Amino acid sequence: MASASRQSDLRPRRSHRILALGLFAVLAIGTMLAWQSSLIYLSGRMVANQAEGQAAIGRLADFFNDHILALRHVTQFCVSIDPLTATADPGENDLRQYAIGNYCGAVLGHTPGLTAIIGLNRLGDFEWMAPPDRFSATVIQALTGDPQMMMTLRRARMNLAISQPILLGSHGEGVIIALPIIIGHRHRGYVAGLVSLQALIDELIQPEPMHAYHTRLVQGEQQLYPPVARWLTEPDEPLETGTSVHTQLIGGQRWQVMMSPVMSPRIAPLNLISSTILLLGLGLAGLAARLLYHWLRRADQLQVEADENRSRLEHAGLSLLEARSQLELILNSVEEGIVLYNPERVPILANQAFLRMFGMADDSRRMREGEGHHEHMSRALGSEARYWSLFEALRRHPEQHYTDELTLPKPASRRQGRVYVRRALTVTGADGETRGLIVIFKDATRDKAIDRAKEEFLANVSHELRTPLASIKGFAEMLRRDPEMAPDRRLEFARIICEETSRLHQLVEEVLDLRQLDDGQIAFEPTTFDLRLVVEEIVQGTRAVLLSRGVGVRVEWSGSEDHRMQGDVVQIRRLVRNLLVNAVKYSPAGGQVLILGHGGPERLALEILDQGKGIDDRDLPHIFTKFYRGTSQGVHKGTGLGLAIVKHIVESHGGHIGVRSESGATTFRIELPRRYLSAAAAESGAGTAAGFKQSSK
Repeated sequence: MASASRQSDLRPRRSHRILALGLFAVLAIGTMLAWQSSLIYLSGRMVANQAEGQAAIGRLADFFNDHILALRHVTQFCVSIDPLTATADPGENDLRQYAIGNYCGAVLGHTPGLTAIIGLNRLGDFEWMAPPDRFSATVIQALTGDPQMMMTLRRARMNLAISQPILLGSHGEGVIIALPIIIGHRHRGYVAGLVSLQALIDELIQPEPMHAYHTRLVQGEQQLYPPVARWLTEPDEPLETGTSVHTQLIGGQRWQVMMSPVMSPRIAPLNLISSTILLLGLGLAGLAARLLYHWLRRADQLQVEADENRSRLEHAGLSLLEARSQLELILNSVEEGIVLYNPERVPILANQAFLRMFGMADDSRRMREGEGHHEHMSRALGSEARYWSLFEALRRHPEQHYTDELTLPKPASRRQGRVYVRRALTVTGADGETRGLIVIFKDATRDKAIDRAKEEFLANVSHELRTPLASIKGFAEMLRRDPEMAPDRRLEFARIICEETSRLHQLVEEVLDLRQLDDGQIAFEPTTFDLRLVVEEIVQGTRAVLLSRGVGVRVEWSGSEDHRMQGDVVQIRRLVRNLLVNAVKYSPAGGQVLILGHGGPERLALEILDQGKGIDDRDLPHIFTKFYRGTSQGVHKGTGLGLAIVKHIVESHGGHIGVRSESGATTFRIELPRRYLSAAAAESGAGTAAGFKQSSK
């Protein structure tokens, strides 16, 4: 019984030994086969290395033979037209140079790697180059004066020569192939071809996917590839085992191509065998682990992949909804009206700005139904031809953009119709197929109004300039022609000339001041001053104007007794004077202008009231706009800049300005902080006082 139990215990061990020996035998046989295969592979690598070296030196020779042959054709062409023989006719010389340039251009086009061709006389001086704009004069001077160039030309005097590497300006390093020009057994000069070293290396170094070699290119004693910053001081130094060296003389230079396999056969056989056994063992263990992992985890992977796919689909659906909502948000946030049509010209998407422009915000049916939409748009634009013109234009030329300007019919409630700039373009997908077209409407009514205001401003300025200039010229001419004029009359004429000059000066100053204020060229210099004193000084300074028009001025102050503030006193004087003169201008004879000042703890307020007929409701929102002149201005002249300058000065001090107009009275109110604030610092401050419209540009 004990013997049987012992034998039963030994059976598994024997089986383990048998399995171990069998595994060892399999591994040993596999290792020997792998070792033999590696030796055969290395032997094949040596043979392939020799063949690759022969092919490389052959490519090198063919490369230079092609370039030498091309340059020989150039020398023969030069001999045929003898371009280096000077003639008295400059036109004939230019014709020869043109012929050489054309011929060299053809040669360069059929000879890859040939950067340029240079013609030199027998002394080595530069004569011509093709193409003519390849190098600058500085590069040519440095190139022809290089010792390598001179040495190459001396060696090429009777046959040909190839230089050591030389710098070819921005084209990097290269070599020069020089051939002599012999005409009638006389040496007339040289033709030098500039060959890019990079092109030579690209032609020579052609690695194959199944073989990897270390390639070296040596010219004489200088290694050209890979580039090294040293000379080969020991040309007979033993090379790496397995390296094949191939040498050939080309152009008087010894060229060597050295080919070395990436893996050297110096590995000891024992190291190769042990490494192979280790790799085979690791490979078998990895294979077993991979199979086990595959058998045990396959079901879990399938389940995870299914969950991930379901989650990905849900996320994609949410992303599409989010993208659509973001697109609608972006479209509805722009001021331009945008509408998208499908290839059948049916509207599929439009933003709120478009719907408001054309009265569709409360009637979605006009947007959804194609025919109803087209009819509505045709009526809104006033013409079917005007509406369908963009569709026809893009149908004929889908690759182009369409742009036009539309003026809608004027409604009864408006002074003029709306003006829109319409732009349209075809929408194409990634596959190039047409997905529809998008149309953008931009409201250009305000821009057109500003353009008209500028035109009116130019006309007004021209008229305003012409009137004082005519008066000045007329009275000055009378003073010149009548030297014996009575003194009182002469003084009257001089007074008129001074008044017209002041009027002209004021007009020019208004234009220049507004331009400088807009451009920020006027630097505000804040100082502390008393606003009440400034107002009184301005009232005193305008007494002459008040008396001439028969208008009185009354000033009243309330609130704090302290009326000091910080600001540019020159600009504050200007804005107060402009408002006062404006009130006097529109007040009737015998009327009165009331100035009300109020001192608060943080701000000072100033109101100027006149007794004029008031400002028309249509003009009230635009009176602070540059160049704008009211429709009911009547005989009062102006450029439309005075109130714009006032508004700019107030806002530059961090203040606010407003206007209130009723029949028989107009009130301008300004509020200025006691402490100087720039416009940017005051943006977060309070608005204008209640009851006044805030000014806007």
